[in-house]
Amino acid sequence: MRPLLLLPCCALLACVSVPEFDDPEIVDRPRALAIVAEPPEVAPGQPVDLSVMLAAPPGQSPLDYRVRWSVCGTFLGEIMGSQYETGPQDRGCGPDAESFGDGTQVRLPGEVSAALFANLEVASAIFGSLLPEGTVEAIKTEVGLPLLVEATVEADDRVLRAVKRVIINGGGRGHHNPPPPHFDFDDREIIADDRRPFLCRAADAGPVRWPAGTEVELAPRLVPGEDDPELEFWLESYPVLNARGELEERDEKAFYSWFSTGGEFEQGVTESPLRNEIWRTPDRTGPTPLWLVVRDGHGGTSACELEVELTP
Repeated sequence: MRPLLLLPCCALLACVSVPEFDDPEIVDRPRALAIVAEPPEVAPGQPVDLSVMLAAPPGQSPLDYRVRWSVCGTFLGEIMGSQYETGPQDRGCGPDAESFGDGTQVRLPGEVSAALFANLEVASAIFGSLLPEGTVEAIKTEVGLPLLVEATVEADDRVLRAVKRVIINGGGRGHHNPPPPHFDFDDREIIADDRRPFLCRAADAGPVRWPAGTEVELAPRLVPGEDDPELEFWLESYPVLNARGELEERDEKAFYSWFSTGGEFEQGVTESPLRNEIWRTPDRTGPTPLWLVVRDGHGGTSACELEVELTP
């Protein structure tokens, strides 16, 4: 029964298992950096659009990778999951997974989320007497159930497993993803490109160039044209069950994960109020990708890739 009783904590805290890399911020092998669910919290019967941002080391292209999607109900597989996952640390759905699509962008049908949400009734029948009165209903209509979606990526001779937690909430509450990444690359404003998913560009539409082997400051913008040093405008609050089984409100927090195929990052992951990052670019010249993944700590994600031309 113990894994089932851990549900409220994992549902609200987004338990994370991070893959082991020598330098997690440097993409030296095929990677799945993020899965975005739109929306990240749904009502039973509501469809979910899913997309995965893939990253490739120099000499490879993520366009050559194959992606297959599967889903498992809250009580059919592991509760814990992460935004990205690979190798033996995988905590995905396992043999109980149900396949539902291929490609970097898919839709999870509403009838699937409705059917999997019904698993709560099964769980209630199994351990109902072990939970305080009203706890099951609070999970169902306030906190929500974590649904696990898994993207299996076949990349060259590797198989990656990216796991995403989507919340199903029967009470009609919902939260949103962070807006598309918006940051400064030194003094250049970087915005999301609405022509292609997971693509960023300079706001002035010109190429982004920077000397190889030098440092550049990366600074997330909070509100277009008006930065508030205290709080991102898009952060939301959400209900959780505390250790006593009581409902309380918690606030999301912004996390910024930075990646590239070379160089060195001062921190790798930044968070408010110290959001800025320093990237020492690699010594080699030529096109070099820079990836940014923004998370709110409650299942919401946005991400993009910026091409940087490193010059002598």
